[in-house]
Amino acid sequence: MRLMSIDPQQSPERPESTSSTQQDLPGSFGRYQIERLLGRGGMGRVYLAHDPKKGRRVALKVMARETATNPTLLKRFRAEALATRELQHENIVGVYEAGSINHQFYIALEYIDGTDVSQLIVSRGPLPVQRSLEIIRQTAAALEQAHIQGIVHRDIKPSNILIRRDGVVKLTDMGLARSTDDANQSRITRAGTTVGTVDYISPEQARDSSSADTRSDIYSLGCSWYHMLTGQAIFPDGTLTEKLRHHAATPPPDARIINESISGNIAVVLERMLAKDPDRRYQDPTQLIAALDGVEDDREDLSIDILAGLAEGDNSLSPTTTPPPPAAPRPARSRAASPPPSPRSRRTQRRPDADEQTGPDWSTLKPIGLLMFCLLLVLLCGWFLFNLSQSLDVSERPDGLSVGSVTSGATSDIPLPATRATP
Repeated sequence: MRLMSIDPQQSPERPESTSSTQQDLPGSFGRYQIERLLGRGGMGRVYLAHDPKKGRRVALKVMARETATNPTLLKRFRAEALATRELQHENIVGVYEAGSINHQFYIALEYIDGTDVSQLIVSRGPLPVQRSLEIIRQTAAALEQAHIQGIVHRDIKPSNILIRRDGVVKLTDMGLARSTDDANQSRITRAGTTVGTVDYISPEQARDSSSADTRSDIYSLGCSWYHMLTGQAIFPDGTLTEKLRHHAATPPPDARIINESISGNIAVVLERMLAKDPDRRYQDPTQLIAALDGVEDDREDLSIDILAGLAEGDNSLSPTTTPPPPAAPRPARSRAASPPPSPRSRRTQRRPDADEQTGPDWSTLKPIGLLMFCLLLVLLCGWFLFNLSQSLDVSERPDGLSVGSVTSGATSDIPLPATRATP
């Protein structure tokens, strides 16, 4: 396997300090009026510029003259322009135009006034779970559009995920993107070569970038999500070669070991995104979005204002902000708990809480009713025994037999069979 264009950590366009770059800042490029330098990378520089013809600000990516002599890099630069032009979506940075001025190639891109996820992690550490979930969902929506258009990004990472000040997430940098319909001879990468960023590259893309598909982007997005949740790359230690081996063979660590606030449902989705075998991952972004929408998390719902606060750099939205106090516990009931209802009653009716009851307190009336029933039963038994205890006079019988009287409190004579005297 031959490695080429592996970016170990940094974004292709790194922010530049004004003190070191204002001296060589051009005043204009063609009709574009240069305002300041946004960043630079191996292929050239990115400027914030004003387009007087359209009356808008743009991110102007200008290819370095020495880079333009490299056919592979020139093809990659043009591929970014073509891929971005085809991908018109709310969550993808748009391209306005591309061309060359004085043999220097450029791309005029949508300017995103905000920040990127990599800078957020550096400045704040791990992102709150719910905010990271929304960032991943919007990025997956961008990948869904790319998948529909038959385009693989091949360089998903936190620095390529931007958050606009209004909270909208934007996927950028299509420099390594390729169409799945490309003929073999028109591909940017040759078989057996590798492009990408090592901390987020899928096992199959590490072996051969030409074989990467949308499932490779899902793996890279999973690595990016792990970084958001834990504040570190999934395999942070080792050399470039060792990290590639980890991606190929080492099971992904459980992010909950570092961040205990991650729910089990999120851990399940993340684990499937990071499966070594592409066939065991979500097969397309649509499946991933369905899984993300199905995640149940007991934390507060995320509003677009909170996500916008990330881009604004609002300290009040920092993950270290003290959480609101828990709700006051409900007062204890003043009476003993009622016995549990029968299974039939549980299926058909919910027993109301004490606070919800508006009728009489039957738990108090039941003992009174039982006591009254017992008193009535005692009275009835007394009346019956009283009647039995009365004396009975049965002396006037036709057979002339006498029977001893039954007296209360005395032993009664048991009448014997009568016999007549023999004459």
